[in-house]
Amino acid sequence: MTVGYTEDVATCRGFGNFLKMLKRWRGSIYKVVWADLIVYLICFYSLNIFYRMYLNHYCEKKKFFIKLITYCDEYAKVVPVSFILSFYVGHIVKRWWNQWMFLPWPDTLAITVSATVDGADERGRLIRRTILRYANVAFVMSLTLNSTLGKLRFPSLTHFVAAGFLNEHEKQILDDMQEKTNHPKYWVPLVWAGTIATRARKEGKIRDDISLNNLLGVLIGFRKFTQEMLNYDWVCIPLVYTQAVTLVVFTYFLSSIVGMQLTIVNKDKGEPVDFYFPFFNFVEFFFYFGWLKVAEVFINPFGIDDDDFEVNWLIDRDFEISYVIVDEMHQEHPNLLKDQYWDDVYPIDLPYTEATMKYKTTEGGQGGSTKDMEVPEEKAVFVRFEEIEETMSILKVHKSKSGSNRKTPGTSSTNSLQDAIRTINSTTRERINSRRAGSVGSAVIQTLGVHEAVSHSSVTDHVSSIASNAVPVNAKALVKKGGTVRAGYWMETGGSQVNVEELMEKDDVPYDPSQDERKES
Repeated sequence: MTVGYTEDVATCRGFGNFLKMLKRWRGSIYKVVWADLIVYLICFYSLNIFYRMYLNHYCEKKKFFIKLITYCDEYAKVVPVSFILSFYVGHIVKRWWNQWMFLPWPDTLAITVSATVDGADERGRLIRRTILRYANVAFVMSLTLNSTLGKLRFPSLTHFVAAGFLNEHEKQILDDMQEKTNHPKYWVPLVWAGTIATRARKEGKIRDDISLNNLLGVLIGFRKFTQEMLNYDWVCIPLVYTQAVTLVVFTYFLSSIVGMQLTIVNKDKGEPVDFYFPFFNFVEFFFYFGWLKVAEVFINPFGIDDDDFEVNWLIDRDFEISYVIVDEMHQEHPNLLKDQYWDDVYPIDLPYTEATMKYKTTEGGQGGSTKDMEVPEEKAVFVRFEEIEETMSILKVHKSKSGSNRKTPGTSSTNSLQDAIRTINSTTRERINSRRAGSVGSAVIQTLGVHEAVSHSSVTDHVSSIASNAVPVNAKALVKKGGTVRAGYWMETGGSQVNVEELMEKDDVPYDPSQDERKES
């Protein structure tokens, strides 16, 4: 009963592709709203006629009625119709789609049975057909518990026998089960199917225990889907939620019957302007009530609405496909022949029809959004966190010394900075290559960025020379600011390095790891 229109909206080219959907009646918004809309318009115009024909003779009552109109129009806006409806309908649509996804399809079970249960004799055929028949009977029995169409088609087990789904002996067993338990017994045929599969293993119809275990796993998965389908029928949307949404919508439009009698007020003359047909109120009712009707249709997709699930089609289709797979197609397949691209290994250029040639492209596909992204070489260096942590601990010690020196008038922080740099260089030179030293140097100088280094103009000029000549363009040394030099970003990543100690000693030679063993001057 589902109304399909996917083919009509296969492309968005052209004007108003969705507009052609508006002329449809089956499954349309007009079909579900028109009755409510007629009732609403009858109530609206009944009150409108009462106002025009009766209240015109009573001036005081007419004024009171106008005040009532203003009151209803003003406070009806407080009702959160859009918010509560959108949240509710969104939840209902998600629930509706989940119920479709939990429908048990016998295809996987049929393929597994056909591939697992061997034997082209009558016994093997009987086992395969019976397992699938029991699985489909379990599905139909569950539909009689939650589907209106399922119950109408199979109101009792007698109808299962008449349809050929059960025989009299099987019906008698199910009737006897009624005396043992009052719970739904849709699972009984699945138990029978599992027992038959186990017997088939003992008879050698199933080649090994692994195949039997795989078959039972698929059968249990089928039972799980039937249970999930019934769970949605058992645990529905809380009644209080549905009542709240219904009250909000109906309260809003009951108040609008009064509030929309006079839609526009002429502020210059202080007189209301009366309209015979409330167009925008009509549109608002159409949208909001249409939204509510969407929830009413989707809340139970196993009913008889236009957009409910095709239960009868599912039953017919499942039995037909099941028997075709396990009987007609058992151990049958086309002859094994070389394919057209046997010598080419894979097709170099697959053919296109003339209608699809204009859509042929070599681009696109699953390439990844960052496949063309390039990382600069100087930034593609790993950071050694254990070395940075050791450097940070050294800097904290010298930071405290530098702080104590600044408390003494006339004391420069140059010595403290140089000591920290010497310590760092001496502890890292033995085990850090030039690329790794770049990352550590970056962390060192960024940490020193909060300290004032030196204020001598000669050092400032020297630093500028080193930064422009020996250090790469993307690496910055010390930044001159406010008459002093603050430690800034020395090296952001690896690459060409500058020995910080030699920088302070005014040595213009960039850092060379091969010279690590020379004595400090």
